[in-house]
Amino acid sequence: MSRIWKRILIILGAATIIVIIGLAYSYYVMNYYNPDLFEVAIDQQALTYYHDDYSESREAFISQSRELQGSYDSVIIFKTPVESSTDTGLYIDYCFFPGIDDPDRLLILSSGIHGIEGFAGSAVQIMFMEEFLDKGLLKNTAVLFIHGLNPYGFKHFRRFTENNVDLNRNWDTDKSLFATPNPGYFRFTNMINPSKKVNLDNAGNRFFFLKAIIKMITNNIEFARQSILQGQYEYQDGLYFGGMDFEPQVHTVRTILEDICEPYQVIFHIDLHTGYGQWGTLHFFPNPVKDPLAKQNLEKIFTEHEIDWGDEEKFYTITGGFPTFVGKLNQGKLFLPMTFEYGTMDSHTTFGSIKSLQIIINENQGHHHGYVRDRDSTIIIEQFINMYYPQSEAWQTRVIQTSREAFNTLLPRYYELSAKR
Repeated sequence: MSRIWKRILIILGAATIIVIIGLAYSYYVMNYYNPDLFEVAIDQQALTYYHDDYSESREAFISQSRELQGSYDSVIIFKTPVESSTDTGLYIDYCFFPGIDDPDRLLILSSGIHGIEGFAGSAVQIMFMEEFLDKGLLKNTAVLFIHGLNPYGFKHFRRFTENNVDLNRNWDTDKSLFATPNPGYFRFTNMINPSKKVNLDNAGNRFFFLKAIIKMITNNIEFARQSILQGQYEYQDGLYFGGMDFEPQVHTVRTILEDICEPYQVIFHIDLHTGYGQWGTLHFFPNPVKDPLAKQNLEKIFTEHEIDWGDEEKFYTITGGFPTFVGKLNQGKLFLPMTFEYGTMDSHTTFGSIKSLQIIINENQGHHHGYVRDRDSTIIIEQFINMYYPQSEAWQTRVIQTSREAFNTLLPRYYELSAKR
């Protein structure tokens, strides 16, 4: 055998070994991935703020609101129904504290826009009611709690509405939102919106990491992230579908916000989410803030915290976001939007983000097209719940702890801000 053929065989053998190692690594990563957990001392008191279904969470929020109403006559509790063709008893609940001595600033805490994320959001709201509302706060600031913006998703452990709409891509003051182009999305739709029953044993799932990495690299990772997550208004059964019209709650919530926000010149809006980022860690990010004064004041409030401003290559921006919508309703005021995001899957890493994507793809695929086996359904639903509402006492404890720490440092700075632009 000639030296040339020997070299060719050596190269082919080495390439084969590399491919086998790559496939084995891909298989292991996708089938045995777990986020990097760290030790947390369990706080039983913190766990009492959580409830494991929509009705219990809602009842706990209303009960805590009524306790406050017993202490402060000015507290207003009300609800608005959300229309459904398949369900009943779906409500957005509100608790409003006008404050004492006509304060000129308002704090908004909203939860559950992504349905299943409402379990942690509700717990944080209830904790805030119990631990942070006192006469000192109410003299300076009015507070509005909005609980369960997407009650259908909350009730059915989904991220989307009954119409498969990602509600955080569905808010605007103008219907031109639904003509917003996302030309990159179609490049990924075959990967992220499969149209067959979910089969966890097929090669596409077993080696999803390899498939996704190849797709991301060939299309540029930053471009892929932005195209997939931005929001799209064409594929009704697809991920991150923002709708073709406003969801029923948009008009109702708009009317309420316009009425309540009207007298206040400084508004701090905290929208509560789970899923993105390091397990057990509270991340802060708004959609890009275009008002220089608002950005300057947010930097003052969050002095010792890192903010992902959404305008860097490593991050992404969205269309139709709820805080941006609230800001549009309050133009000319000092509006300070911030998303509180409690990490679950280490999705700030490549492995975590791809595993998270696989889980949300499988859940959406299963919802629309079913599962090959009951076992597949059980596994995916369990993975999906743990991605947005981890059944971990350590994680649940950490959410309350980090929220408490954040509020203790952020709120005093907010109270001190000038209401003048």
